[in-house]
Amino acid sequence: MYPRESFVYVLEMGVAMRPRAEQRTIKGNTYDPTTALLVADDDCPPDEPDCLYDGTNLFLFRTPDGSYFTQLRSQWRSATDGHVEPVDLQRALQLYEERLLEHHVPFAEAFPSIETG
Repeated sequence: MYPRESFVYVLEMGVAMRPRAEQRTIKGNTYDPTTALLVADDDCPPDEPDCLYDGTNLFLFRTPDGSYFTQLRSQWRSATDGHVEPVDLQRALQLYEERLLEHHVPFAEAFPSIETG
């Protein structure tokens, strides 16, 4: 188990929009935010005046077996709220470095299979 579970960590940090605590099974693989590590998100801090908030948040998770997935939350009533999508390592890296700038864990913890040095 991770030192801090993603869902609990988000609650402690007071993130405005939280991941849904719902597990999804996609093509035989289970994705569960309550047991996965929250890697990063694009939450807009309330004290950040230059932050543009469109009513959605994207969360990136790493499962205990090292797989990655995203969960999209929306304040708007839509079919996309809570949408879970598996992502490969390259896409997870791209999201971490370019879009999801609220990092909840250091790079080495988020991507332990990548040598930094």
